[in-house]
Amino acid sequence: MVTLISAVFAAVMVAVFLGYYALRIESIPLWLIIIGVLGMVIADFVQTWRKEQNDTSNDG
Repeated sequence: MVTLISAVFAAVMVAVFLGYYALRIESIPLWLIIIGVLGMVIADFVQTWRKEQNDTSNDG
């Protein structure tokens, strides 16, 4: 559960940080890079969450 809370918090912080630059600079290539970075953040979160779920189900 701690992983979920910290991952959501980190993802929100990254989105706010990158969103500020996307709106401030208004560059299409920058938006594409930011979308790619956010996609990688989400993919990493999903992989970590699935691994943690598998580890907890095998412990019981």
